[in-house]
Amino acid sequence: KETAQLFGVSNVGKVYPWVFLGYGIAGITGPLVGGWLSDIFGNYQYASLAAALISLGGGVTYYMTIRKDTA
Repeated sequence: KETAQLFGVSNVGKVYPWVFLGYGIAGITGPLVGGWLSDIFGNYQYASLAAALISLGGGVTYYMTIRKDTA
């Protein structure tokens, strides 16, 4: 629903492959980076912190791009 609202219903078919590509890249790199940080620091504290900061950044980016209804 959000994809259609952001890019328009007519563009969903063009945008969705890019959305799922992003999911795929995150699904591959997230655990690798999390494991790497865990190996370096000996615990999951910094991996969890990195995941939280990236999620917060994504939420802020989404909030900044949503269209406000002016009517």
